[in-house]
Amino acid sequence: LYDEALKRRKNFYDALYHKAVCNYYLKRYDNSISDATKHIELRPDIMQAYVIRAQANVAKQNYDPALADLDLVEQNRPDLMEYRLRGQIHSAKNGFEKAAQDFEKYIAANTDKKGRVNVDAIVGFLDLGTALDELKQSDKAVDAYS
Repeated sequence: LYDEALKRRKNFYDALYHKAVCNYYLKRYDNSISDATKHIELRPDIMQAYVIRAQANVAKQNYDPALADLDLVEQNRPDLMEYRLRGQIHSAKNGFEKAAQDFEKYIAANTDKKGRVNVDAIVGFLDLGTALDELKQSDKAVDAYS
């Protein structure tokens, strides 16, 4: 359906974005990257396309382009920033100091005013503990795990 919509309206950027998301979930990462890139060419101000392109690049272990996209998102729309994803990229590149900082930001962004962490974000503590353990900060790692 997305291809049909795009045949009728070449600048239908919403269809490109949704097609990129669908391709990502279907594990067609090259197609997802291509569709997100086309969307970005039409509407570079819409940061969601950068996020999905970063996710597809991470799935392909193309970390540098993913980092570039996430850095743009952080500068332009910090409310959409995927700190956990960027932390995972830094971990994969052995940049554990930056990874720990991003995992801390991820946890903070998912903590309400009463100090309660969103249940979906609890994995951030595991990520943080692993990064701190790699940095040989065992006491802090144990705190993150507990």
